[in-house]
Amino acid sequence: GDAPDGGTGGRLVPRDFKCVPNGCAAPACVADAAFPPCAEGWRIAHGTACTPQCQPGHVPSEPFLACLASRLQPPTFACEKRALCDVSAVAAPPDAADEPCAEGSVVVEGSHC
Repeated sequence: GDAPDGGTGGRLVPRDFKCVPNGCAAPACVADAAFPPCAEGWRIAHGTACTPQCQPGHVPSEPFLACLASRLQPPTFACEKRALCDVSAVAAPPDAADEPCAEGSVVVEGSHC
């Protein structure tokens, strides 16, 4: 029967179990990171990855951080400022609109005008 203290008398219940590696916490204190810093949230499941997110005007230094047994690889990322291009200094044809780009006079690196 059961043990007097309400336990299982030393028997394992359930009889079968498996060990599962812990997940990972999202990196903390990353300057200019989004909130949360990973697109997947604050906890990353073992065997999956964190997709770094930064504030507008910044790009992550790493494309992803892999979570393996409670550790991110690489352990963190940085949010680097994107270069800006001032298109107002570019000579426009005489018949061009006031703003040469629909995006305005400043275009972020990697964007199109």
